Formats: sequence, C-alpha cells, structure tokens
Amino acid sequence: MFKKYQLARNLFYVFLFLSFCLLISCSDSNQQLVNDKQSTIILNQEQTSSDTPSFDADKLDDKKKINIETVAINKSKLLASLSCEQLPAQYDRKRFEAILLIDGSDAKEDYFLSVLDENMNEVELIDLDAVTNRITAGSTSQISAEQETIILIRDANGICKSAIYLQANIDNANQFIFNLSTMSDEMEQKKVQEAVVAAKQVNQTNKTVNATMNNDPQKPVIDDKAKLPKPRFTPETLSLLLDTAYAGIDFTYLSQIENNISGRNELELYKWSQDIDISIIGNSTFEQRKMISESVFTVRKLIKDFDINILQNKSKEGNFLIYIGIKDYLIDKGMYESADCWNWQRDVYKNTGDIAKFVIYINTEQECNRQTTHYIQQGLLQGLGLTGTTNRYLRSIFNSRTYMKEYSDEDLDALELFYNPLITSKMKPMDLINIIKPSEQSLDELDINQYAKLALKNDATASFSKFNQQEIDYLIEIAYGREFSQDATKLLKWEGDIRIHIEIEGDYQDEIQMAFLEIVSKLNALTPSITIVPESRNPNYNVFVGPRSELSKINPYFFVDSINTQGLVQVWKNINNDSAQYARAMVINDSIGAIRFQEIRNILQEEITQGLGLLNDSYKYPESIFYELQGSNDIMSPLDRKIIYMMYDNNVKAGFTEAQTRAIFNN
Repeated sequence: MFKKYQLARNLFYVFLFLSFCLLISCSDSNQQLVNDKQSTIILNQEQTSSDTPSFDADKLDDKKKINIETVAINKSKLLASLSCEQLPAQYDRKRFEAILLIDGSDAKEDYFLSVLDENMNEVELIDLDAVTNRITAGSTSQISAEQETIILIRDANGICKSAIYLQANIDNANQFIFNLSTMSDEMEQKKVQEAVVAAKQVNQTNKTVNATMNNDPQKPVIDDKAKLPKPRFTPETLSLLLDTAYAGIDFTYLSQIENNISGRNELELYKWSQDIDISIIGNSTFEQRKMISESVFTVRKLIKDFDINILQNKSKEGNFLIYIGIKDYLIDKGMYESADCWNWQRDVYKNTGDIAKFVIYINTEQECNRQTTHYIQQGLLQGLGLTGTTNRYLRSIFNSRTYMKEYSDEDLDALELFYNPLITSKMKPMDLINIIKPSEQSLDELDINQYAKLALKNDATASFSKFNQQEIDYLIEIAYGREFSQDATKLLKWEGDIRIHIEIEGDYQDEIQMAFLEIVSKLNALTPSITIVPESRNPNYNVFVGPRSELSKINPYFFVDSINTQGLVQVWKNINNDSAQYARAMVINDSIGAIRFQEIRNILQEEITQGLGLLNDSYKYPESIFYELQGSNDIMSPLDRKIIYMMYDNNVKAGFTEAQTRAIFNN
C-alpha cells in the first residue's frame, strides 16, 4: 500500500514537472519569433557591452548630435544595444542577413531611424526593407538587413535615445526583437510624452481644414504674422532665396526689384505643408541612394513643420519621385522628350499653392553622367520649392555654370529662410521681402555693397590716336589665339558693362581685395566702350581666389593635381552676336606652398585681363602680363595697355574677323 502511494506521489511530481516545463515553453514562445531556419534573440537594454555605459541625455553637449568615441568591441559577443554617447569609431559591415522587429506597441510617440555607414556618417535607412524611417507609435516595424548595421533611434526632437548593432555572432542568430519601451526610464518617458502632447495641442490650434473639393491637406494658418519673430538673414541669403524661389526673376539691387517685376503676376512661390515621402525609382546606384539619403538627412533638420522620409518599400509610391535611368526609360515614365539631362514636374493645390507632388527625371547616359550628382542634389532642393537658378554665387548648387555637387552654406541658409513660417505659398516677391525684414529697414540698407566703403581709385581714361604694326600684330595674336583650345575666327569681347565680383578664401584676403580693386580701376580706364563695376549682387564676371581643393569643386576638369597651373579664366559667349556674356576666373591661393601674395597678385592681374577676351599667351615680350611664364608681371606694360584700348575701341565689334579688326587700325 505504501509503495503504491509512493508511486502515485512520484507520478504526480513528474506530471507537475512536465506541466511546468510546458508552461515555460509556452511563455517563451510569446516572447520570441520561432522559425525553422532562423533563431531569434530578444534585444534589451541589459544586453549592452560591459564597456558601454548607459545613455545619459544630460551628458550630451548637443543632444541632436552624437559624440562618436572609440570603444572596445568584443566581436565574440552580440552587442544588442549601444549607448548614444559611445559608439564604435568604425565597423566592418560584413555580409550578414538579419531581420529586426522594432516593437513600438507600447510607445506613446513616434521614433525615427537612421543608419551609421562604414565611415560613421549618419544617413537615412539605405537598402533596408522598411516602409519609411519612422516608427509610428503603437505599431511594429520590420527591417531586413544584408550586412552588419548600426541603427540609431531618435525621438521627435532629434535626440538620440538608443542604438542597435545588428552584428554576426557566435549564436548564429539573425532574427532580433527590440522593444522601444526599454529605452528610457518612466520619468524621461513622461517628460517626452508631455512635450509631444503639448506640441500637438499647439499645432492643432493652428490648423484649419481646406475645402475638401480640392483635396488640400491640412495647413497651418497664421492668424497674426506680426506676432511671429523676424528671421535673421543676410542680404546675400535673401538675394539667393529670391533667385531660386522665383524662377525668372531679374534684379541687381533689391531696390530695383519692385520696378523690375511690375505686372508679373505669375511670380509666386510654392512650398510643402505635408510630410514628404521620397521614392527612388529606376536604375540608381548604391552611391546615388546614399547621397540622396545624406542630403535628405541634412535638409530635414532645417524644416520644422513636416517630415521628409525615404520610402524603402518599392510597392508603395511616395509624393516625391526621383526617376534615374536612360532617356527612353525616363520618357516612358513621363519626362518631356525635349528634355536633355534632367527634367522636373510639379503639381500644386489650387487653393493654397502648396506642393502636392514633385517628380525629378535624371538621365544617366554618357553625355549626362558627369553631372548626375549635381542634378540629383539640385533636384532635391528644387523639389522643396526652390526651382530657380542663380549666377551670384559660384559655389551654389543653383549655379547653372559650375555644376556643384555639394550644398553651400548659402544654399542651406536660403532653404531654412524659405521654410520660415512667415513665408507662405503663393506669396509675391515684395510681400516676402516686406514680411521678413524689420519694418524700419529700407531696401537701400539691404543693398549696401561690400565695395561701397572701399575707395575705388579713379584712373584717368586713356587716350591713344596712333597704332603701329607691332601693336596691331600683338592684338591679333592675343585676341584671336587660344591657350587651351583652337584659335578663334571671330573676336570675343564684351559689349555691355561688366559686373565683376571676387570671392577670396585663404591667406591675404585684405591684400587681395585691395589688389583686385586696383586692377579693376586700371582696366576700367582702358575700356572706353564699357564700364567695369565691382558688384557682388548680380555679377556676370566671377573671380574666385582660394585653395586648389575648393577650385577643383568648381571646375574639376581643369584644376587637377597633375596640372601645374595656378590660374584659369573661362569666357562664355552669346551665340547670337559672339559677344562675351559671362566669365569666370580662378586663382590658386594655397597657404602652404610656393605661391605667396605677390605671385597671387600677378596671376590675378593676368586672369582678370584675359577675361576681357584677350585669351592667349605669348613668348614675345617678357615685360607683358600675357607672357607665357605665368604670373611673372603684375604691372601692365605700355604695349599691354595699348592692345586693351584697341580691343575696346568703339569701332571694333564682337564677331569681327581678323581681317576686319586689322582694317580698323590700318586705316
């Protein structure tokens, strides 16, 4: 009897043990994804490396930036979660297929994801199978990665909350779950939630519903713009904004603009007021997608009223489309047949003037391929509403002659000013100017030229009556010869005034500035048919003195390390009458090297003068600024002065043949 009882008791204990094991198994199945081919690991804050401290927002100098420091990484361990304060200096990004589920079911706010590439640059999600880089509160997002990846998680204020390192590990795990609720303590979460709720309440009070018949999105309405603070901006930023926000606007001085645009009712600007979802479609390269991602990450920091996302899910189409491919493919997708290397199209809401959809077409065929980067970078800002171009700034992405591949500080300043809440869609140029400038400030004050305070020496106008054969022959040699191309058959000269502007980087800026003004003054005395005016607002002759690296960005085809040249000038002509229309001169100013101020001054004299149309060099006269040994003279010889005067004689016209020019002076 006792044995039976003992046996029954033992069987009961076995049953309890088996039941407990089954319960544990079921409990684990609720916390892990089970897959026959892939194992799963739950990622929590507790799984951080022992060398990585927990995130402390108070230790960050700038919460919107990440202080990247070298930390020891144990490759044998899975680094599930990293602190935002300390991240690896670099990582290998080995091939490694992984699936990450980010559980936001308990999240009370949206979070935003970005990736650190192999150089630890922060970019949008690239080639990860996620719909957008946003994790909406209460939802779960799945991300597929094909290589080791560090993913940053930021809140709505741009503050980094955590980082996830998807890394190959000894457990061969390639499925992961990260729960957003583990990132912060309750107090921090409560503070963030309260801030978000307050922001949403304020935003809601400033919204109105547009007429449904037009399908316009909700748009902030500013009841009293006078209560909003005036933005800070420079006259240069305002000039660039006007150039780019209003395609086809034409002005030199802001004080002229009202007269110049009189009767032009078509001059209206167009902005976005809703979230932008970008789709990259076609035959794009990884580098192109990465570049777009980096640019989006840069510009989104300047725009506060809406978000910009790159759609990773190819089945969903955004409202900002970037088509990349050959021309036949682009035409099939809607590009105009008459377009060459690029083209854009825009839809706007009728009532509000807000942008509803934007499409960019980028041709990657051989004749366009060299400028693909420029067209993509420029197209992104054009898609945000800045569809115009400028010739005021050499390094602007909107300059149609330099084909820059990076945004200048002025470009980003203009974009930030453009999305100031005081500036709204359908706004006219004068309305824009008047609403952002202080009421007591006049347009004349915004038009102060940087040269106005500098005394421009007035050289007496030269006067010559006779010219010998030596002088005529030298004019023909310099005016009709070309240093880097075939000799010209027609004379290239300016027939309208020259507005010349100089940008200087590097050493001797004050000295170069004064030398520039002196050179302009002396040339002005030798050009009776035109006037050369130092002008910073709307130049048609740009001079740039700076390091070789910066010059290479403006003109990569001439300023390469293998070419031992210290200066270059280019002149574009009007195809209708062969007159000079635009010029650009560049002089290398490397602080380290043999070029010092006097040599810079010599080269500056030569290049500016050659921009008048005297584009050849010669070995004939060592005292001439056109002598082949570049930069040997900074003072024009009597012969130089004569041929400049002859070139700009009122009787000598652009487009003259050599025989016609000789006839003028032989007679």
